[in-house]
Amino acid sequence: MANVRDYGAKGNGKTDDFRAIQRAIDAVAGNPEAVVSIPAGTYFISQGLSITRPVRIVGESMDGAVLLARSEIRMVGIEGTEGVEIAGLTLQGMGTHGTYGPAIELVNAGGVTVRECRLRDIPETAISLWHVHDVTITDCQFSGVRYSGVRIQHPGAGNVNRNVTVRNCTFQDVNTAMQSGNAPIQAHGGDPDARHEYITVEGNVITTSGVGIGLDAVDYGVVLNNRITGSGLGYEGIAFCGSNNTISGNQVNNYGAAGILLWGVAYRPIANNIIRGNTCWDNSQGIAIVCGEDRTVIDGLQVVENRCFASSPASRQQYGVQSYIDGTTNFTWRNVVIANNDLRGNTRGAISLVPPAQATIYGNLG
Repeated sequence: MANVRDYGAKGNGKTDDFRAIQRAIDAVAGNPEAVVSIPAGTYFISQGLSITRPVRIVGESMDGAVLLARSEIRMVGIEGTEGVEIAGLTLQGMGTHGTYGPAIELVNAGGVTVRECRLRDIPETAISLWHVHDVTITDCQFSGVRYSGVRIQHPGAGNVNRNVTVRNCTFQDVNTAMQSGNAPIQAHGGDPDARHEYITVEGNVITTSGVGIGLDAVDYGVVLNNRITGSGLGYEGIAFCGSNNTISGNQVNNYGAAGILLWGVAYRPIANNIIRGNTCWDNSQGIAIVCGEDRTVIDGLQVVENRCFASSPASRQQYGVQSYIDGTTNFTWRNVVIANNDLRGNTRGAISLVPPAQATIYGNLG
């Protein structure tokens, strides 16, 4: 174990502890059993810490050990390595008015765990992931983040980000810039030949004015048992695009657009998605299915066993399940099932498919 105090770190919030902490990391990195220990204190760093070999960095607790940045820096960079853990820390940025300075950034990395950390007042994205695999972010707190809380970045044509899990975290005041394409949890897409696979978002609590969870170009994703609350503005609670995704057991309310949105595009398959057992209330729509481009094909979609409702006559939620087109002239639905949903109590009706789309509809209430 390398205690950063033994390498000269003061932890008084004033002395620049960057070199001392970096020396401790460099002294033991590469030893899979090694731990860099950060006792209670506030450790000001003027430059970003660099991790290029396996290492565990463990603070006393997120309430006790604080890494403090007073400028727009990448606080911790993990590049070209496997087997890194960061735990028990607060990463304190300089505020949400800057333009650069992720708290943690992974580039060409895998086998990384971030747990029991607090990330606050971050001038860019809190945790930024580029070309990664097998990353777990669990039991963390995000607050005061300018852009995304966790952002799985566009991997580039022909590349895949794979096996990323965000579990049991809280997100508040994230995407304070209200910039499109950012969210507390965001997978960035756009290239037909780039994608994210096996993304799990489970058990998180999200309060935000923008999109809650945005998963673009995701295949084999699981969004499970999250609690997502909006501020009534025109964004979605969960928005996703891709194939073989399961959206289940989530509670989504108070969004100015859909609680859950499946966005159909022509440049990638939209197939075999399941929206099951969610509760959506007081949004604009409970669940929306949108064909956003000509020649969009939505195949094998199941919308089953959800509860979508308006909690009062004054609520904005018009339909439990609604489909519509966005500037398209042709689209195809195949093997779409809307069944056994409780859609009672929406202000305009249970189901609205405009224009009429081919679907098997049965067992719905409302």
